[in-house]
Amino acid sequence: MMNFRTFLLTSAVTLISTTAFAEVLSPGTDTFAEVGKEGPWTIYADGNRRSCLIEGTDGAGTVVQMGLISDKTLGYVGVFTPTDAGLGKGGDQTITIEVNGHAYSGTATMREHGLADGYQGGYFLANNPQFIEDMMAGQKMIAFSDKSGKGVEVDLTGSRAAIEAASSCTAQLSAQ
Repeated sequence: MMNFRTFLLTSAVTLISTTAFAEVLSPGTDTFAEVGKEGPWTIYADGNRRSCLIEGTDGAGTVVQMGLISDKTLGYVGVFTPTDAGLGKGGDQTITIEVNGHAYSGTATMREHGLADGYQGGYFLANNPQFIEDMMAGQKMIAFSDKSGKGVEVDLTGSRAAIEAASSCTAQLSAQ
């Protein structure tokens, strides 16, 4: 069984969309417990899935979540913003994410329920090792960018330490 970091660093496809989006849950349900912090990131454990995820909120109120789906075959990144990013409600939407000067395109599943008032955003699945390395090494990500290059800027400060902590957390849960 792969751990969080090993999976993220060894997979090899770009951003993708599958029915696995149904497997993504948000912290705040009774299956999640806060287990620590790494810089601005909070690490949550999901005892039912035996995996961990990280969540961060930046100064603009943008929320980012990263973790593994329940079978641990794909990672996911969720980005939710109070900024009007021109996103559709629900369904799938083609998006571009820029991290460390690299652009990644794929399909995100937009969420329209379970979000705080005024928030919009969605989850996308990833198993591209360069994307994951960029997420760990990067200082900022631009999500939901339009043709002009404008989008929602997300602060990734401390993401490497947080992903490594989530990896250890997932390994501990998987060993139980």
